[in-house]
Amino acid sequence: MLKIAKSICAVLLLFVGGLYFLLYNPSSNTSTTFHYNQPKQTDTVIPTSTSSPTETTKSTAVTISLPTAMPTPTILHNNTPTPTLGQSPTPTPPAGFHSTIFDDEFNGTSLDITKWNIESQNPGGSRSCCSYNQPTYLTPQDVSVGNGSLVLETEKRNYNGYNYTTGMVQTQNKFAFQYGRIDIRAKLPGTQSIWPGFWMLPPNETKPAFEIDIMELLGKDPHTVFMTNHWDSNSNYQQCQYTGPDFTASYHVFSVIWQPGSLTWFIDGIQRCHITQGVANTSMYLLLDTCIGGKWGGSPDNTTVFPAYSSIDYVRVYQ
Repeated sequence: MLKIAKSICAVLLLFVGGLYFLLYNPSSNTSTTFHYNQPKQTDTVIPTSTSSPTETTKSTAVTISLPTAMPTPTILHNNTPTPTLGQSPTPTPPAGFHSTIFDDEFNGTSLDITKWNIESQNPGGSRSCCSYNQPTYLTPQDVSVGNGSLVLETEKRNYNGYNYTTGMVQTQNKFAFQYGRIDIRAKLPGTQSIWPGFWMLPPNETKPAFEIDIMELLGKDPHTVFMTNHWDSNSNYQQCQYTGPDFTASYHVFSVIWQPGSLTWFIDGIQRCHITQGVANTSMYLLLDTCIGGKWGGSPDNTTVFPAYSSIDYVRVYQ
């Protein structure tokens, strides 16, 4: 019995001694870490350490706690106002020009009367010098804006003693300019006697000293455009003509560059006429119209189609 008791005591002494060694020897604590009380690890980043080649480096694991839910991002709103019907960005001037001094894209639902006058033979209607003595009656009812175009309509109807009515607009006393470039994109009317024209005159002159015809077309020949400069109150003129595609089938751009001593016409960006005689040196305004008949256009016949429409996509002037 004594031997058994001694053996039990020896075992107990060894157990207590070992436990004391484990609890109080500092070298045995190297595996103890402090991250157990930290939030649950969700990601680990190993940063790249920089050192000289002679150094011994160690990669240290850095624990980064990522949020369990990402915050809602802040949306930065674009404060640019949404364009409303009828608004258009100002066209960029072409090479050689610095500013857009007049522009109408006709994107609204009615004509901008701050820019245009509607010619009218009705009592009190707006008239320019050269809209008199025409075989058509000028009415505001034949001027409309829609689907991105200004439309000048020409109709066969009895109205105030006339057999035909038509639309015409101009910018007298609202816009005029001296020198620059004008672009007009339009689809023209055709058939016998129909005579669309885009032109310029000096304002408020009963007998204008100058006239620049940007474009004229006689409907009986829808492939030919006339470009003309008049001076000395229409007693002298020079004219070019260009025969090309059917200008009544689709839209085309008719342009003039007006400089001191020269006029240069372009159709769809290609030069078609250049004149240096009798060039106007005074401010001029714009006129857009469709005539019927006259000595040049001829009278309507059974081939003439009514109504006829001049559809103008835009008018732009640059300097």
